[in-house]
Amino acid sequence: MKRLIFAAIGVACVFAVAQSNLVGDPVSSEVTKLLDSRSSAAEQPFDLERLKALHHALAGGRPNVWIMPPEMLRSTQESVEPLRDIAKQLAESPASAERYYGAVLNSYLKQTDGTKSLLLKLAHDDRAETAGTAMDALFGLKIETPELRQELVAAMQEDKAPREHSTLYSMAVTNVGRWGVIEALPILLKQLESSSDGTTPVDRDVVRQIKALGTNAASALPLLRRLAEKRRAAGDADFKELEDLEHAVLVVSGEYKAPQGFPSQLPPSPQALPPTVQPPAPKKAPEAKPTSTTSEEPASTTPWAIIVVLIVAALGLLWLLLKRRS
Repeated sequence: MKRLIFAAIGVACVFAVAQSNLVGDPVSSEVTKLLDSRSSAAEQPFDLERLKALHHALAGGRPNVWIMPPEMLRSTQESVEPLRDIAKQLAESPASAERYYGAVLNSYLKQTDGTKSLLLKLAHDDRAETAGTAMDALFGLKIETPELRQELVAAMQEDKAPREHSTLYSMAVTNVGRWGVIEALPILLKQLESSSDGTTPVDRDVVRQIKALGTNAASALPLLRRLAEKRRAAGDADFKELEDLEHAVLVVSGEYKAPQGFPSQLPPSPQALPPTVQPPAPKKAPEAKPTSTTSEEPASTTPWAIIVVLIVAALGLLWLLLKRRS
């Protein structure tokens, strides 16, 4: 009888572990579903809801791809590898929404000359979310080209009305700092110089861009300190403006120490955002706020909970069986 009990428990545990593995790997599950859907409708437009579900599975509980632990990165790339051809199709699609997911998937694939070429192309997409996702992958994975860096610097100098600016311009004016484009520092300093009279409001977005460049922007320290001192002496300075300047001085000088456990990383990309149409941002657009690339979906059920439930159920059935025989 003891053997029967242990055998039943063993079966329940094996079944629970199998179930937990299925629940614990949502990416593989969504990859399979997407492949199945394409096998029956290869010539049809992609199911955007299916692509969205895969995106949420990739983003849920994972850090940005460029700061993933090696084992997690390897596992994620292996899970997405069967979609390499689909990722290429999406990236080259005439449909804007599909190209967005092409940028997402090519970011998670193991990088090759092919994926890099697709990401470089998508970085010039006329849709801000797609271009931003591709740019984040290129700069985060450090596979951007010198030409792309130069293009961003040149784009910052566009002399057009706000509504006529290119998408590349809107990407550059809000992200060159976090992307580490130090070549843009002279332009940022020139923009900040207009506030040096102490009366013109400081462009806080420019200050944040310089701060994001960190100690590489050391040549900006004299101007930052001078502006902070003038704002402090004025007495009626905007508190947030002064706070930004003082914090930038600490970061650029290397005196600021980030709290332990906070990895140095690019602020998360639009990979974490749903694909919505968005016009190019004007020059004064606020800088992208750091957010986590986690999905809105609730965390999956823990494997241990499944195991406990099944074990209890198996023991209950055995108890009823033994009670009947007695």
